[in-house]
Amino acid sequence: MPEAFFNGSEGSGKKLHHFQRTIGANDVLDEVVIPGEPYLAAYSAVYAAVSTATANSHLAQLMALAGTNLYIRRIRVRQKVAATTAAFMTLQILRLTTAGTGGTAVTPRAMDATDGAAAEDARFIPGVKGTEGSLLWEEAAWMVGATTASGLELLEWTPAPNAKGIRISAGTANGIAVKNVTAIPAGQVDVLIDFWEASF
Repeated sequence: MPEAFFNGSEGSGKKLHHFQRTIGANDVLDEVVIPGEPYLAAYSAVYAAVSTATANSHLAQLMALAGTNLYIRRIRVRQKVAATTAAFMTLQILRLTTAGTGGTAVTPRAMDATDGAAAEDARFIPGVKGTEGSLLWEEAAWMVGATTASGLELLEWTPAPNAKGIRISAGTANGIAVKNVTAIPAGQVDVLIDFWEASF
């Protein structure tokens, strides 16, 4: 829907809730807004016990549907199994322009049981990786070694305040991947991707 405006006029119709105060010599009305509950279908894809042993692996892949756009709300990577030796691992979030195949399939689950079942292509460590497109984000994360308890938060990505997040356009060739540029022998991570579906 394009940008638009609303003409409001005083009268006996619907009433807008406001709070009146004075700024300088002017009486102004602050609009009172109560945010509603999010209404878009929301899903969570959990990629569990993903190996970090091979460099440049796609730790998580999520592809859009033919007629549905995806809005990524959160990506979280958490270390599950300690590495052989503590080391920094470079993590990236990349667009995909083709879907990877093979690997381990993941079924996204609806956060609201009344939403339809998810049908997105989600998988980890695909044997044939999808074609990598634009680099959207990169960060180095510290993977702890075998002498240290695991469970570190490696990555928590959410949209910046008042900024667009990651939108995946409709089409089964459109998606994202979380990639480990660095090989971390023996390490494993859990990856969580929360997303919304929308027709726009």
